[in-house]
Parts: sequence; C-alpha cells; structure tokens
Amino acid sequence: MSVIMPRAVTPDASFLCELVIGYGRDSSGNPHVRISHPEVGWNGSTVTVERLLLGLAHGLGLAYGHAYPDAGRLLHYVPPIWALDYGHPDTALNMPPPPRGWQTLVRFRGFTFARVNLDPNLPALPQDQRLFTGRIGLRTNVPASLI
Repeated sequence: MSVIMPRAVTPDASFLCELVIGYGRDSSGNPHVRISHPEVGWNGSTVTVERLLLGLAHGLGLAYGHAYPDAGRLLHYVPPIWALDYGHPDTALNMPPPPRGWQTLVRFRGFTFARVNLDPNLPALPQDQRLFTGRIGLRTNVPASLI
C-alpha cells in the first residue's frame, strides 16, 4: 500500500519566523514583497521546506511565474503591524517592519506584488517553476485582534 503525501503543506507560526522577507519596487515603481527561506536547496531539508513554501504560496493564492495575477488575499495594516493573510485559520504572516518609503507606496497604491521563491536567498531572476507571484490588496480597517 502506498501513501500519497500532499505536495503543499500549510505552514504554522513556527515556520513563519524562519522566513526571509524583503521589500522592493519594480521598474514601474510597484511595491513588492519577496518571501523565501534560507534552507531551501540544502540536502536533508529541501522536501519539508519546499512543501511548506508551496503551502504558503497556495494559501496566498499565488501562481507560477512572473504574471502577478490577483491573488485574492490581503495584506493587513494596523499600525505598526503588517501581516499577510495566507489562509491559515489561526495565524497570519506578521512581516518585519518595511522601509518607510515602501509603506507609503503600498498605502497610496492599495496593493503590493508578492512572490514566494523556492530558491534560497531571493535570486533576482529565478526560474518560473521556482517562483510564485500575485497581486495582494491592502486592508487597513481590520481589528488588531484579528492579526
């Protein structure tokens, strides 16, 4: 009898604190948040970490490649907390404080582009099959107790 394991596993709070999160802008000035894990690609941990990153990408509603479709999830901002809703029933991805310019841009535009990278250290141009992207809207009128 064989056991079928899911490819993507929804991460919990213990995994989220290990993520590497970066902020930036593209050539059009659109804000980006980049998410990766430093251990992806190392022998011994690749399968588990990759499955958790796939779960995060799936929960955020991201898609393969560089298209950045509407993800259907939200970035919540309750000063000073920035948190991504990735579909987990009990937790959100609380992000480290972004640079002030990035915060201003996201609040002005009302969205950010997000990418989850399955390769370590956020390479500038990862392969499409190792990158999940999407456009995530901003919500500022959420009770702090929800994040």
